[in-house]
Amino acid sequence: MTIRKIAKLSALGLLGIVFLAFIVLVVASRPAWQPERWPRFSAVDPGAVKIIRDSWGVPHIYTKTDAEAAYGLAWAHAEDDFDTIQRALAASMQVAGLLDGPQGVIMDYAVGLFQVRATLDEQYETLLSPEYRAVLNGYADGLNAYAANHEEQVLVKQFFPLRPQALAAYMTTFMIMLGGGGEALAYVFGKPASEDPEKENLYDFSGGGGANGSNAFAFAPTRMADGSTVLVINPHNPYEGPLSWYEVQIQTDEGWAIHGGTFPGLPIVPLGVTPTCGWAHTLNFPDRGDLYALEVDPNNSDRYRFDGEWREFEKFKVPLRVGLLNRLIALPLWKSAKWSVHGPVLEAPDGRVFAFRSGTLREFRAGEQWYRMGKARNFAQFRAALEMNALAGFNVVYADSAGEIFFLGNGIIPQRPSGYDWRQPVDGSTSASLWTAVYANRDLPQLHNPRAGYVFSLNTEVFAATDPTEDLRPEDFVPMGYPPSTNMNRLQRMRDFMRDRGQLSYEDVKTLKYDTKLPQNIVFPVNINAIFTLDPAQYPELAQAITLLREWDRDTDVDSIGATLWTAAHRQVYTPDPNAVVHRVYRAEETVELLRKAQEQLMRKFGRIDVPYGDYQRLERGDLSLPMYGIFDVMGAGGGVMTDEGYVKAGGGDSLIIMAQWNKDAALRLETVVQYGASSRPDSPHFNDQMQLLVAKKLKSMTMDRSQVEKNAGRTYAPSGMARRIASP
Repeated sequence: MTIRKIAKLSALGLLGIVFLAFIVLVVASRPAWQPERWPRFSAVDPGAVKIIRDSWGVPHIYTKTDAEAAYGLAWAHAEDDFDTIQRALAASMQVAGLLDGPQGVIMDYAVGLFQVRATLDEQYETLLSPEYRAVLNGYADGLNAYAANHEEQVLVKQFFPLRPQALAAYMTTFMIMLGGGGEALAYVFGKPASEDPEKENLYDFSGGGGANGSNAFAFAPTRMADGSTVLVINPHNPYEGPLSWYEVQIQTDEGWAIHGGTFPGLPIVPLGVTPTCGWAHTLNFPDRGDLYALEVDPNNSDRYRFDGEWREFEKFKVPLRVGLLNRLIALPLWKSAKWSVHGPVLEAPDGRVFAFRSGTLREFRAGEQWYRMGKARNFAQFRAALEMNALAGFNVVYADSAGEIFFLGNGIIPQRPSGYDWRQPVDGSTSASLWTAVYANRDLPQLHNPRAGYVFSLNTEVFAATDPTEDLRPEDFVPMGYPPSTNMNRLQRMRDFMRDRGQLSYEDVKTLKYDTKLPQNIVFPVNINAIFTLDPAQYPELAQAITLLREWDRDTDVDSIGATLWTAAHRQVYTPDPNAVVHRVYRAEETVELLRKAQEQLMRKFGRIDVPYGDYQRLERGDLSLPMYGIFDVMGAGGGVMTDEGYVKAGGGDSLIIMAQWNKDAALRLETVVQYGASSRPDSPHFNDQMQLLVAKKLKSMTMDRSQVEKNAGRTYAPSGMARRIASP
């Protein structure tokens, strides 16, 4: 062996020793699991928290204080879906890289780049009210207590103890991503892909993926035959992941009383019903954030041009960690970050440099606004909570026991200088393009008690919110920067349903909510309607398929055959992601190939083409597989991922339905359903016990009457503290 080879082997051996020593050092530096030494952020006594699980496993939490209720919410939700809570909060703790490698590191870096955690760590006591901080503190203690008692369920030990600032950081990051941050990152770097299509939404809060959309309706007593007021809450969300709904009821002696849905890791309930009022949200798409194109000094990359001068970037390091060897090792990394006068700087792979600006970057009160909305008992109190203007998006549809109804096209909308195309990156070298304020909530499109007696929101432009004779006019409100609407089918069905219709019954409202029809003239950005004009004589090999489509009544319920053929053709060319919409009208001859492929696909899977839609699309969990109705942009929405077996596994759509009715005496009737069940644990009896209800278009009866809840309790208990362990339900 030559000296050179010996030297080379010796060098490799030395590198191996150094690397092994580094691994030992990193592993040795992992924090010890010592819950007894964790800080307590609240004075909550777990024994003062009463959790009642009803026959469906839905938790009803009764406490004296709001902080105690938050503790109970954290514990109950962790019992049902601790894994997703940890994954949802990981980025706010900047440990997503330990869980999900490179994709997680992207979100860890975004949180660091946006300076969310740094700001909250420094200004937590001043940015948020004492009342809301108590809620955050209680939730943090509840989640930490659950982790301390269930170490075997903890994904990353570095995650705990969770600090309340991380909860606020999570909601702030959510709003920043929704407020243009997700679109900005996608524009500059491209949207990160996932190896698992069903987890595509894990770090994407920009509005894409799944069967997105939502329905919200409010009907005043003047429109209801029995003089009642009706509110329908119906978000269309992914069935799994951080944007999947969890049903809960909270009642405290401090006035926090709400039944609604929340997301994993949220210490509040962002939509739902109180004893006297309620509200729904739908996602909207105004222009909420901007990119500025920067000119960087070619001789000094730490400077950019602004108003004729070279300015220094604000520079800092973002700490990152990547999990290796099945999370045994936490590899520490540091990445440089910059801010300009506009906001965080994004450096594209092709060398272009941008800065992102949004009113959400320094708005940390989204959770507090939802908390105060949930404590409102009338329209004046609810309106006061909306004045906080802390929610990046989400239209609001409101109703109450006094018969008030209200619509708000919500958003944190910049007061932009005129003369620029804000849908594209604008010149960042001049202060002339730099906006410095956002519009007040009262300046946004809104409608209170229209004569028609109803308001709605269907993800269309916010100006269509009631009867066409009373629709809002864009010129009466601030510029919202809406793109062309891509959700017009439900709007047309709404118009068709209400046309020439007088007063409604409660069952009429249910019929509207569960409508699974497309309009006769289907409206999608990718238009394949020419497929209905094909001549079966000209294409004999497709004659049966063409005939079935011509006879199709546009229904997408489980027994529809035309829906199967049309969906199999349309999904080849269309995505419901509003950030990836391509507008195109297919010619008749172009649709032939789409139909041919659809026919081939159905023949491979089913051996025939006259396949009921419920065989083509299935709602599945555990050992239960059921026919599922709906596609994207129908009232009763469904959609999902094509499986290797050749059918669609439903992964989003009707995910939470709440119908609230206040009669003339203000008594509340409450009915709900979720897509699977109250628990994500396969061994729970509530893992999939609501699926039959959902596919049958039925709801379960709920109540906010504590005596009735206690009378029908399935299990009553208190959560644990750090020292005492109890069994999970």
